[in-house]
Amino acid sequence: MPSKEFLCVNKFISDNGFMLEAEIPKTMGICAKNITIEVDKEGKIVDLAVIGGCAGNLEAVARLIKGLSVNDAREKLKGIPCGKKDTSCPDTIAKILRIYA
Repeated sequence: MPSKEFLCVNKFISDNGFMLEAEIPKTMGICAKNITIEVDKEGKIVDLAVIGGCAGNLEAVARLIKGLSVNDAREKLKGIPCGKKDTSCPDTIAKILRIYA
């Protein structure tokens, strides 16, 4: 079982809202290497970009959470496992959203 690594998230503020960016340590146990989430001033997700991971699945996640509030997206994604792992790329996205929700 992978250890729980500290997840460092950077927040960049813009005129349109903010962007969250996280470098994902290998010890978190997921395939994604970098996750960036753009959020508008109303707290709605504008864009999700993931480097690494399952491209098709993560494109689907990005399309499905676009337009959702940060809280709604977090609730839908938290706790999703990947195979026998107790975490996943969607679960990590939820953890990133929790930091700034």
